[in-house]
Amino acid sequence: MRLLLLAIVGLSAGVIVHQGALFLRYVLQVEAERRRQVAEALGVVGGEAPRRWKRELLGRGSIAGLRKAHERLIERAGQEVVIGFAEFVAISLGFAAIAAVGSSLVGVAAIPSLLLAVIAGSLPWLWLRHRAAKRCNEITRLLPGFMDLLVLSVESGLDFTSGVERIIERATPSALTEEMRMVLLEIRLGATRRGALRNLADRLRIGEVRTLASAIIQADRYGVPLGRTLRMQSEQVRAKRFQRAEERAGRAAVLISLPTVLFLVPCVFLILVGPYVPEVMRSLESGF
Repeated sequence: MRLLLLAIVGLSAGVIVHQGALFLRYVLQVEAERRRQVAEALGVVGGEAPRRWKRELLGRGSIAGLRKAHERLIERAGQEVVIGFAEFVAISLGFAAIAAVGSSLVGVAAIPSLLLAVIAGSLPWLWLRHRAAKRCNEITRLLPGFMDLLVLSVESGLDFTSGVERIIERATPSALTEEMRMVLLEIRLGATRRGALRNLADRLRIGEVRTLASAIIQADRYGVPLGRTLRMQSEQVRAKRFQRAEERAGRAAVLISLPTVLFLVPCVFLILVGPYVPEVMRSLESGF
């Protein structure tokens, strides 16, 4: 029994690592082209960033890739989630071991126990991805209002850094203010505004944030007034927000149709056909 449990735990751990590596490679392949496009927009084509991304895509092993994915998820999840890679893997393996041992003790077969161990080992990763996605959704939701305030600040005579600092001081603490505070901290520590915005776009991987960072960088490079650039980006972000709301409304109509078909149509059928059932039954009995 002990050997069986150890085999199940070891096999589940191997499956978790292997499947995670395969999934990570697929994600990296999808993100490679998007990363290249962002690099072109930010003016770093042919530089170190695309080559470094290529090395990450092709030259890293499975463990190193999982470590990198964990670091990026931690960055997106914010400062509230601080779990090292070794601790996180230990938690995942612990969940898998508990599921394997518990299912074996209650008499579950080996294959279902293995499946339960794999699912349990994946729960910490799913939780971390959920936290990261939730935080990014919050940033996307708050970004239009933040940009409107930034437009007013810049058009009233403040520069970008002073405007962001003024908004952060008076705004309610949120994920967006936390990220913008990190941008200000990088600038104060000696980074350029362009570099801080690049780090922000690379850290969050949100389309609207990437577009905003690219627009501000291009405005600095070509001397375009920052207020006009921010106003245009604010309008675009708000338009995308309404577009996403319309898409969600369209999906809601499709989702509502399924329970309607499953529950309402049978009731209507019973109401229409039910009164004729006794007559049909009597006709069948008299016929026989």
